[in-house]
Amino acid sequence: MKLESDSSGYDVSVKDEQIINDFVDRKREFKYDICIIPFNNGNGGIAEPIEGASNNGKSNYFPAVSPDGKWLAFCQAENFMLLQRDARLFMVPLYGGKAKELKCNFNSMNSWHAWSPNSKWITYVSKVFSPLTDLFLTHIDEKGNASIPVLVDKARVPYRVVNYPEFVNIPAEQTFVMDYDFVEIAHIERAYQSGDWEEAKQLFHRMESQDPYLFKEDYKNLGAILRRMGMTEDADRYDKLAELTVDANVFGH
Repeated sequence: MKLESDSSGYDVSVKDEQIINDFVDRKREFKYDICIIPFNNGNGGIAEPIEGASNNGKSNYFPAVSPDGKWLAFCQAENFMLLQRDARLFMVPLYGGKAKELKCNFNSMNSWHAWSPNSKWITYVSKVFSPLTDLFLTHIDEKGNASIPVLVDKARVPYRVVNYPEFVNIPAEQTFVMDYDFVEIAHIERAYQSGDWEEAKQLFHRMESQDPYLFKEDYKNLGAILRRMGMTEDADRYDKLAELTVDANVFGH
């Protein structure tokens, strides 16, 4: 790991290509610990591993501190991080202690968790019902125990994932509407299938401006659509990207 600094902040990046390749190809184990660093008026300090969330032979990641400063909720898996099939939610006192697995966990990926402003609820996602994530809600009592989870059914959209949930601290009676304008390959394909190639091309250019991260299957699919629309150069580019990109299955899909 290399830490580079300039006047505006720090850049942390992995420069060792062998480490990158080993991580992507799952050639060796990668386990993470969660540490705590004093704020110290923005100057930081020594990073100390948190007991219960480090040095336990597991990979510990995605720490989320309760707003009341009492608890640390985090993900734990055998190895790696992000979209792990065996990811489970755990709870530990903020400054360390005995970690416990929350009873709200399902058998297929539990992650992307967030606290409510009053520290009494956690929202998170799981793939228990399908390869696509659904949103759940669980109550957290004073001892850090989780209740039976509740599916947030109104958050379900066919063939869409739900992730990165966050609570919005507004009155319950206040109307909240979020416009969704992110372009996906499915939007491009629907426009193409309906015969509106001009709309499909516009959606494609909008998608590229979003700088999306896509998997091998995505690049292949998009390349095929572009080729059928006569956009040969773009199709060739996406076919090439497919050759250089990892399969989605590597990341737990």
